[in-house]
Amino acid sequence: MWGLTARAMDPIVSYSAGVAYIKFGKNEPQLLLVLQKSGEKNTQKTGGVFIEEKVWKMPMGHFNPQKDSDLIATAHREFEEEAGLTFDKELIDPELSVSLRILSERPGAQFHEDKFFLVVAEDEPKPVSGKERDEAIEKAKFFPLNGLPNGKTKSSEGASLSWGHRKKLTKLLAACEENPKGKEIVDSILKSLMGKQ
Repeated sequence: MWGLTARAMDPIVSYSAGVAYIKFGKNEPQLLLVLQKSGEKNTQKTGGVFIEEKVWKMPMGHFNPQKDSDLIATAHREFEEEAGLTFDKELIDPELSVSLRILSERPGAQFHEDKFFLVVAEDEPKPVSGKERDEAIEKAKFFPLNGLPNGKTKSSEGASLSWGHRKKLTKLLAACEENPKGKEIVDSILKSLMGKQ
């Protein structure tokens, strides 16, 4: 049930899934982020509205039972829609993931769960042909893991990596390091980062 199929999902939980795509070969590890535009409105249970800020984040989005067979499909679809890029879905290893559950502020669910998958590849993802990028996303860009956007540098374009996504990335790497399959990957990434300092 690593991919968590629609049949196995809890009806009182809403689900999202995303990918932390790290390009790591001969050069330092780089994380693909998307720049979310400000202004998107999300209705909350209280009737209030939460307005999204302009932030960098990892590509992710909500499970759609009409489009997705499981959360791996959600993560891959959202990556394509938000980044305008694609990669072989087989690179998503369900064991290299983390789930984070919180109380939901949105109508229709008591809890919300984010599932993030770690993908480490030597190659850049390829452009998706025939699809428009999600209109809420301005662009996709790789950042060095030891130079994630903080809103102060020119390359960050006045926006920071969202606090929530920074926390999710940290938890994902920690969870993968506890997995025998992920430990070697995470250790090699950390070793590369240490060598750059």
